[in-house]
Amino acid sequence: MLPKQLLKSPKSGFGIPLREWFKDNKFVQPLNNLNKLNNILDSRVIDKIILDNKKGNYDYGNFIWSLFMLLKSY
Repeated sequence: MLPKQLLKSPKSGFGIPLREWFKDNKFVQPLNNLNKLNNILDSRVIDKIILDNKKGNYDYGNFIWSLFMLLKSY
């Protein structure tokens, strides 16, 4: 039996754990591929963003995803 307020609540989305995904070791090679953007972006900044995300200093998950989309269109 579910509470009535749950049954009558509006639909809601859910977050994608990009930050956690990009911490996983299986993303090492794809993250390294982001350095191919060094013609248009500073590779030191990209490396720092990846490292800060991996250490949990800051959630750069959405930004890293955007970099992957940029790489795909580059």
